[in-house]
Amino acid sequence: MKLRTIQARIPENLYNNIEEMVEEGLYATTSEALRDALRRTFAEQNREFLRNLAKKHGVTKEDMLKEWEKIRHGK
Repeated sequence: MKLRTIQARIPENLYNNIEEMVEEGLYATTSEALRDALRRTFAEQNREFLRNLAKKHGVTKEDMLKEWEKIRHGK
């Protein structure tokens, strides 16, 4: 996977939170912490999109779980 460099300005309190997590060993680098935060944000947005789409089309949680089981078991 090719990694791209970006520059971003963030509030000092967020920067301090990231630095603290790196110092505590939760992440090896600030870049790793930011990548994880972005992945988690996008994943949550995708889940919310799917929830709204399912609700719009009347698909229940049980329906989705049944379909997920079929996918997991290759059916």
